[in-house]
Amino acid sequence: MTELRFRCENLAHTFLSSGSAIPALDRVSFEAQPGEFICLVGPSGCGKSTLLRILAGLLTPTSGRVDFGLPSGARPTTALVFQEDGVFPWMTVRENVAFGLEMNCVPREERERRADAMLRDVGLAGFAGKWPHELSVGMRQRVSVARAFMSDVQLLLMDEPFGSLDALT
Repeated sequence: MTELRFRCENLAHTFLSSGSAIPALDRVSFEAQPGEFICLVGPSGCGKSTLLRILAGLLTPTSGRVDFGLPSGARPTTALVFQEDGVFPWMTVRENVAFGLEMNCVPREERERRADAMLRDVGLAGFAGKWPHELSVGMRQRVSVARAFMSDVQLLLMDEPFGSLDALT
């Protein structure tokens, strides 16, 4: 897999609500080099989540652009961990963590082995067969983080993923 670098150039995004324009981003520019860890810091409502959703391809900027340096029209593979847990309630913890692997046609035995190893890493080894409703909010968020880490993506985006975890975790 090629190393990913990208550049945001004058990104802006405006939401329309009840006929009013609500600017979320205004002329945001920066670039990221391969392997860099970038942290967005700012007050609630300043556009951090909007920027991450644009980078993930879930939103189109009102103006400006993101250049991933890939062939025309190509997008990098991404994983986005949302502020709130994004677990699938109809899947067990193990199935949730292995979901990306399943989408990439990884054989079941290998998916389960890798998911179990990741569950050990995030302190959820004893919960592999449980359903999301049987977990605390913080545990469900750890499932979301584990699923993102399991995905072989070029760009990992995390939107306040540790907010619902206790300090010890």
